[in-house]
Amino acid sequence: MCPFIHISSARLSLYLLCQVLSILIIFIPALVYNYSRGSRYPVSPLIIIFVSLPAFLGGRIAYFVTYPNCSNIRDLFNLDIGGTYFWGTLVGGMLGYLTYAISKKIPILSGLDLLAPWIPLGAAMGRLGCFCAGCCWGKVSSMPWAISFPSDSFVFNQQVSEGLILWGATSSLPVHPTQLYSLLALMSIWPILLFFLLHVKLSSGSLFFMFIILYSSKRFILDFFRADHPVVFFHLNFMQCISVVLIIIFLYGLIRINYLNVSVPKCPSLD
Repeated sequence: MCPFIHISSARLSLYLLCQVLSILIIFIPALVYNYSRGSRYPVSPLIIIFVSLPAFLGGRIAYFVTYPNCSNIRDLFNLDIGGTYFWGTLVGGMLGYLTYAISKKIPILSGLDLLAPWIPLGAAMGRLGCFCAGCCWGKVSSMPWAISFPSDSFVFNQQVSEGLILWGATSSLPVHPTQLYSLLALMSIWPILLFFLLHVKLSSGSLFFMFIILYSSKRFILDFFRADHPVVFFHLNFMQCISVVLIIIFLYGLIRINYLNVSVPKCPSLD
């Protein structure tokens, strides 16, 4: 855990740095591919602003809804308080993307397919930021790769409140490094989507649907090792329940648009 680095007298949040890098990792390859090998939709770097700002706001709102420690509206923009929630980020980003795609007359699902293969890479960078900040922590573990976090970490405070350690301890009990598990899982999803982008012809929207299915599956499995979300239903936390619903919906959608000869509605296309 290393939440900040100091450059001269300035303090830089590694979590924030990783979030900024994640945005660039998603959009730069997508833009390059669009104009070099893709359909050459009229996508400019302006899409980064259209998507990233509502994505950030959506992620922050979702975080404070889940962890209600926001005292006023200004706390949403105070990056020293809390973080972001992936699904809130995705919903906010989708709203921004839809606004941009419709204004530029870009086919909505085809545009999502352009971004989908790179989202796992960006999300992986985001998980590195989570590791630096000490959020999204895991359950206590005796595995040789388990990691202890310092006394100013979220997991330390949780373990103190649960009576697992005393305030005088210098670090938390070793826990699963779930942030790194997630990073590795996301890095495994990326080549799968890239393979389908480059070598397999699928209906519009298929790559994005596959991303949601794979990400939700990853989230469902890894959340069994996380300790930052309470159980709400049959030993599952809220995000696992959401993941199950998304897997069912998007798996059905993937099968429907590829194997049931269902035409997928699009916004006006340049094709």
